[in-house]
Amino acid sequence: VQHPDTVFNNVPGSNWIRNLTIDAGARNPGAVGLDWQGANNTDLRDLTLRAAPGSGAVGIDIRRGSIQGHNLRVTVDGFATGIRQTVRPEPFTSWERLTLRGQRESSVYLAGGGMSLLDATIVRPPGGYAIDVTHPAMPIIMRSRVRADVPFVRRTVSPPIR
Repeated sequence: VQHPDTVFNNVPGSNWIRNLTIDAGARNPGAVGLDWQGANNTDLRDLTLRAAPGSGAVGIDIRRGSIQGHNLRVTVDGFATGIRQTVRPEPFTSWERLTLRGQRESSVYLAGGGMSLLDATIVRPPGGYAIDVTHPAMPIIMRSRVRADVPFVRRTVSPPIR
């Protein structure tokens, strides 16, 4: 993690978080579970982020570049958005055995770079989207399951990053 004024930095490799639970609690609607940034050799493993119903804005926020890494066994319960990746153009994150459930708006909001999901499970309540993609972002989804009463993916062309 780095100073919040840094917009882009491809130096901080080897940022790792493993075997951790982050609980945003209740009555904390603006909470960000993890503001994540790292370059090259980064990973999240055996990580759980959770927020009580109606609490939490973003589970994992990826808003500064560059970031590449393979993330394994990550669970995000609750929050308005599970994973928000908005930095352009360089990030490419990969997620294996990712579980997203209970998000109020989007399970994944992808507005920059690429993201691959392998063996992901997304459980969506009514409203919002499982994966909300804006151009020029590129999702790759393999061997994954989505249970939702809403459209699976929404793709739009270059709106402003929220």
